[in-house]
Amino acid sequence: MLTYEVLAATDDPDQLLGVYSAEPGTPSAAAFRLLSAWTADARDVNVRG
Repeated sequence: MLTYEVLAATDDPDQLLGVYSAEPGTPSAAAFRLLSAWTADARDVNVRG
């Protein structure tokens, strides 16, 4: 089961941030862990300057 909350910025109420969370040990929590594995971390990217 997912829960969510929508937050509005105080200085710009047209900007919204949706925050989702899952109970530990649920299939939704496992899916969030899988999605987080798909993101690139700055340490994983070879940047040449």
